[in-house]
Amino acid sequence: MHCTDGHSLSALLPMDRAETEGVSRFSTKVKESLTFVWSVMNRDFAAAFSACRTKVKDSLTFVENPRPPYPPGCLGRNTRWHVGRRRGTLVIAALAAPFVVAACGPEPEAKGPALVSSVSAAPTPSPSPVASPAPSPEPPTPPPPPAPVVEEMAASDDPKPLPTAKITAPANDASIDPAKAKDFEVKLDVKNWTTAEGDQHVHLILDDHPYKPIYDHKKPVKLSELLPAGAELTPGFHVLTAFPSRKTHESVKGKGASSQVVFWVGKKGKTLFDAKKPHVIYSRPKGANLGPMGAELMVDFYLTNTLLDKGEKVRCTIRGPKLVTPVVFEFTKWAPKVVKNLQAGDYDVQLELLDKNGSPFEGPLTATTRTNVKVDPAGTPEPHHPTAAPSASGK
Repeated sequence: MHCTDGHSLSALLPMDRAETEGVSRFSTKVKESLTFVWSVMNRDFAAAFSACRTKVKDSLTFVENPRPPYPPGCLGRNTRWHVGRRRGTLVIAALAAPFVVAACGPEPEAKGPALVSSVSAAPTPSPSPVASPAPSPEPPTPPPPPAPVVEEMAASDDPKPLPTAKITAPANDASIDPAKAKDFEVKLDVKNWTTAEGDQHVHLILDDHPYKPIYDHKKPVKLSELLPAGAELTPGFHVLTAFPSRKTHESVKGKGASSQVVFWVGKKGKTLFDAKKPHVIYSRPKGANLGPMGAELMVDFYLTNTLLDKGEKVRCTIRGPKLVTPVVFEFTKWAPKVVKNLQAGDYDVQLELLDKNGSPFEGPLTATTRTNVKVDPAGTPEPHHPTAAPSASGK
């Protein structure tokens, strides 16, 4: 067979192989172009823009000019090739168009810093405002501590036979040389009362100072031992009081159980103390009251020349930083009371002797304030101190 221009058909056979090779080359070019387009989608647009366009353009150019034309005169094959070529052009254009638009669109204007390198990543959105965490709820306010409560105590029965504590030295109305007064020995004669360390004892009190517990009444006690630390034994009159005390520090109140003497340091003079008038001698509380003694704080005192049976009263006032208002109560009979629900802390306790009209008595030993009385219901009791206040029955 011959073409219209006289070429033999056999001469066209190599052209079929060339056509196959052209199509293969064409397919390779397309793959390269698409692969390149995909790669530039992960690089900087501005840097790869020109190369991207060139690659795609080369692929389209190859479609238009895949190989030298067939020999003239082979219109049939030439025509078929050109039709296939045009169709290929359309296919490549259709396949490449989205990538050209997406990857090789209009050249970006050079404005400021380079564009973001990742094409697939969307612009980083502005961080959403993070809501501040809701404030933690305030812990519930603990309930206020219970208010202090004052409870009556029945006085303990007097032991039989009645114990007595008599001061034998100094003698009543005696005068002591000031130079020897500090070392002057106070002597006691105690009967019907067995004393022992941490058990029954005698309260020995100089003026309105805190008592000294006497566990061995046969051993003399110097006057200086009855003074608080730093206090001096001043010239003038002084009063000594002694009475038996139980282990719980509740006093024995029977008539004749106590004794009281007035003495002088230095020259005698006038005094406002009238031994025939009513007096109140402060006994409890004092010092540290720990554990059960702090949980039930006992208030006790000693009376002379009155039994609170003619309208007299003893008023107690407790003040302290843990109290919103002072605790105030009155004794209308000679018996201890206990105060409960005092919070741990230091308190001032005042005792006042009032007449039947509610007016304070005048003179020494009619009002006494004990400061720095420590209360701690959770504390450990000190050695030789009772572990509990007297019972409500006083037994």
